[in-house]
This record gives sequence, C-alpha cells and structure tokens, in this order.
Amino acid sequence: MDDSTGSHRDEVAPRVLKKTLQLKARKPDTESLKVLGRILKKTQCLTLVRKYGEILDLLEVDVQVDAITAVTQFYDPPLRCFTFRDFQLAPTLEEFEQILGLSLEKYEKPYRYLGHYPSLHTIADVLKVSVKDLQEKKQNRNGIDGFSRKYLEEHLHHLAGIEDWEAFIDVLALTIYGILIFPNADEFVDFAAIDVFFARKFRGENPVPAILADVYYTLNFCHEKKGKRILCCLPMLFIWLTAHVFKRGYEISYPITEFHRYQLGVKSGREWAQILAQLDEKSVRWYPRWVERENLIYQCGDFPNVPLMGTRGCINYNPSLARRQLGYPMRGAPTEEMITPFVLYDMNPVHNETLKRVRDAWNNVIRMGKELKTKNCGVQNSYRQWVTSRAREVKLPFQALTVTTSGESSMSASHDNEEIREIQGELVRVEEEKKKIEVELKEARQRCETLEQENMKKNLTLERADKRAKIEENYMLKTKGCLQAANKELSLRRNERDEAITKSTQLEELLKNSSAAYKDSRRQMAEMGRQMEMRAAKYEDRLKKEKQSTEEVIMMYQDAIRREQEEVQRLTDYIGGQDEIIAACRHEVAFWMTRFSNLAEISNDAIKNIPNKLGMAEALVNPLTTPAEIRDFIEYCRNLIVKMKQSIIRRM
Repeated sequence: MDDSTGSHRDEVAPRVLKKTLQLKARKPDTESLKVLGRILKKTQCLTLVRKYGEILDLLEVDVQVDAITAVTQFYDPPLRCFTFRDFQLAPTLEEFEQILGLSLEKYEKPYRYLGHYPSLHTIADVLKVSVKDLQEKKQNRNGIDGFSRKYLEEHLHHLAGIEDWEAFIDVLALTIYGILIFPNADEFVDFAAIDVFFARKFRGENPVPAILADVYYTLNFCHEKKGKRILCCLPMLFIWLTAHVFKRGYEISYPITEFHRYQLGVKSGREWAQILAQLDEKSVRWYPRWVERENLIYQCGDFPNVPLMGTRGCINYNPSLARRQLGYPMRGAPTEEMITPFVLYDMNPVHNETLKRVRDAWNNVIRMGKELKTKNCGVQNSYRQWVTSRAREVKLPFQALTVTTSGESSMSASHDNEEIREIQGELVRVEEEKKKIEVELKEARQRCETLEQENMKKNLTLERADKRAKIEENYMLKTKGCLQAANKELSLRRNERDEAITKSTQLEELLKNSSAAYKDSRRQMAEMGRQMEMRAAKYEDRLKKEKQSTEEVIMMYQDAIRREQEEVQRLTDYIGGQDEIIAACRHEVAFWMTRFSNLAEISNDAIKNIPNKLGMAEALVNPLTTPAEIRDFIEYCRNLIVKMKQSIIRRM
C-alpha cells in the first residue's frame, strides 16, 4: 500500500519547484468588535444576521495566516484556481454565500459599483451624526478616504449608551465590513467598503460576489507583483480551505459551525506547506454537505465564465474548474474559451463601458444543474492528464516529504524476532480491545444516527423557517431602502412641487393597478409634450417679435428725444424766448413718452401672461415621467423672460 502511494507521489510530483513568493498576510484584531457584538441580545443578533449575514461568527474565526500564504503559492493566475499535483480547487460563489449566509438565489442581485461613493450626508444619516462632525472625522490615507476604526468604535459605545440599537447594528456591520470583510488599510474603513455596505442596506445587493472578487483580485495582484500583501476576507478563505483539506467524520449544514467543531490545531508554516504538498485528489474533501445546491451560476451575459465586481477592480473566475466541489463530475479538460481571463485593476471612470458591461452581464445569469449530469465527484482520465500536465508546466512550490514504504519497514524489523513476537502479542490484545470497541461503537453509531436523524429534521425545519425569514427580511429591507431614498429625495424638493409629487404618486398607483391605464397615461403625456413643444415654440416666436418691437420703439424714442433736444437747443440759441415753440416741443415729448409707456405696458402685460402660461405648462409636468428635454425647455423659457425684464428695466 505504501509502495504504491509513494510511487504515485514520485511520479506526479514535478522535479523542479517554482520559486515561492514573498507574501504577507495580517489577521485583523477582532477582540473589541467581539465585545461590541456581545452587547446585542439574541433577537438583535438575528436581525443583524438577516440584514448583513454571519459576520459576527466570522469575528470568532482564528485564521492561521501561514495557511493563507502557503495556499497562495499554489495559485494559478491564468486559470483563476489553485493547481495541485493532480487536482484543482477554486473558491466559488456557492461556497462563499453559504459561509456568509447570504444566498444569490431568487431576488438578490450582486453588488454593483455605480461610479460614485456615498455622500457624507448619506453616511451621516446612518451614523446618526451631523455632516459637519463627520467631515472633521474623515481621513485620507495614501489617497484613500475613510474613517478610523477608533472613531467608529467610540461612536458604537455612544449608541449603546443611548440604546439606539438600530443605528448600533448598522454601524457595527459597517465597521466589520471595513475591517474584516473588505480590508484595505490597517484600522481603517474606506469608502469602497462603505459603498458595499450601503448597497446591501439600501439596494439589497449581495456582497458575496464582491468578497470573492477581492479574493481573486488580491491573489492575481500578488502573483503579478511577485509578492505584496494579501488583502481580502481571510476568515472566509480560511474556512473554505480547511473545509476541503481536512475530512470530517460528520456532516453539518452550517460551515462556520462545522469549522469550530473540527477544532483545528495551530500549525506552523512548514506544516501547512507539507499538508498542501501531500494533498491528492483522493485525500481532498470534495463536496461538504453545506454546499448542497440544485444548480450553480455557470456563466453571465456574453462572458464565457463569471465576471466579478469587487471594491478595487473586476476579475473573472471559472466555475467549469470547480464542478467537483459542487457535486458534479469533471468530464474532460476545459476549452480555451471557457477559461478566458478578464481583469480590470481599478474603477476609474475611463473604464465606465467595461464596468457597465460587467453590471449588465449579471442581468443575464446562466445557471446549470441537470445539464451537468448526475451528481458525483468523479473525473475522466482526459481531465486528470490535463491537470497533471498543468502542474508540471506551472511547477509546484513545495516538495512532499518521502514516505517510507512497508517493504523497507519489514526488512529493518526482521532483525529482531523477539520484538516481532512482542508486537504480535500486542496486536492480539489490541484486536480484542478493537472488537469490544467496535461493539460499543456500533451501538454508539446507532444512537448517533437516531440523534442525527432527529437533528436533521430539526435543522431542515430551522432552515426552512430561516429561508422564509430571510425572504421576508429581504422584502422589508428593499421596501425600507426604497422608502428612505424616496423620503430623502422628497425632502430636497421645493415646496411648489408638492402638488406635482402627489399627483405623481397617485399616477404610480394607477399604473400598478392597470397596464392599460399605464399605456393611456403614456400616450397622454406624449400628447401633452407635443402640445407643450408647440406652445413653447409659439411663445418663443412671440417673445422674439415683442422684443424686436420693443427695441424698435426704444430706438425711435431715443432718436426723437435726440432730435427734439437738438431742435430746442437750436431754437434757444438763435430765437430765444419762443415759449410757445418750446411748449409744443415739450408736448411732443410727452406724446412720445405716453406712447412708449403704453407700449411698455403692453410688453409687460405680455411678459406677465407668458409666465402664467408657463406655470400652467409646469403644472402638467410629471417629474418622474416627463422627459428631461421638456423640463429643460420650460426652464429655458423662464430664464429668457427674466432676462427680458432686466433688459427692459435697464433700457428705461
């Protein structure tokens, strides 16, 4: 047995090792966050879990950073997976969503960066602080805006003191998001992490794809830079790794509970290197019970695989290489198209088209289940040969220690017959004890199976209840987020648009109740738009004509005044004392002044009527459905009237 195992290892292991990377990983200090989390009552903890996932349990995970740095050495950047001697492993959405407790099925969409981070006003509303105080607490570290952990924890103690538990839950979750789940700088919560939190709170978007994106992003970045620091959610990556590396004698439906029950001992970096180097496809735990799914996300949009949007960039991963982890067989090597790499190393606005393409891809998610054949973790020889060849090509970072074969042990032991007899006697005693233990074990297994069946029934009942609760909570979160956003927008509106907003709300109710009424309203709005355009064009022509006429009258008046002044001056200089002529001239001036006043009154009357007409047109505008071009045109007419009034006043 040992000979065959040893020969297999010598045959598969590549002769030349690749150079290891100088990697760093820092485990965040979570003690103070644990203390804050324990302040919450059980019902409040359940509320936090339904909103933001199993983030409190993640605080309890004791990550061994040596395991993270060791497994990162096996990362295969072009394939987006960990390549070992005769198999591959890749973190998947389905596994990560089970660890966090937030499913992407049914109603939830993934986190999608919208091109900007939340404003200070919005953050202040959640933190229950003033914008001015928040502005003073904002910091910039290496070009990254955010808030210190110390400030947020001090504010959490304040919220606990005044017993504002709703705000406390939100701020605690935001802090954990920034410190543990989306780390970027030590003891610092940046705006990128805050954006994911707000997307979850107000838009109900799932952070799991962003977490997985940051994992692949940092692994890819570290391999490109030949080192650097691993920045991602280390607890989730560690739970995922240990779930596959170490087999259990039991199965539990909750991954974090299973992790804690296993009681993994602390191991050194060298031990982790050997554990990973000695792994083969037979020793891997392929399909934990908690990964049980009817289908998996296999492709998105026009991408041949799955694009992920994280806090620092976008990157894809290949579900086709992780089918065994989800309970489906590997039926051959993947095609080049299926594993086409894609990466975007920043969220700069110059990449808006690419970012939009990633966002749009998630509107067309392709899931597979039955198409991948009967569930099992088998593998075809063609795939095994391809993986072995790939391992030789990329080289492995560590060499497995040589295993002593059973033949060598027998030869060395044959020199001492007395020792052999003692061992044989010991074996007989052990065999007797083994039989007794087997009987006891059989009875214990029967009792355990009975308890396990009862426990499974209870777990299934709890899972169903939890799923129903999560669905209801998601509806409540989305409804609450929409209402909060609507209230904020309504508070910023001017008082004169209150009536229009009320009509808009009534129209929305009618639109929901009847699609026919909706179409009819759209036709009416289109007709009103055309009428408004015609009226606006007519008003514009009239304004131009009135303006031209007013300018001509003013010019005539100015010319007349100038001529009369010259005539008066000439008569004064040469004739003098001609009071009658002067009186006639003054009468002429008064006549022209009267005509000008009458004309100005007509113009002013027209200018007053036009705003009234525009006001009537504005009353028909629906802020939610009227095209922006019509609203801009009405605003343009209003500004034009104001300018005309000012121009006439200056000319008078």
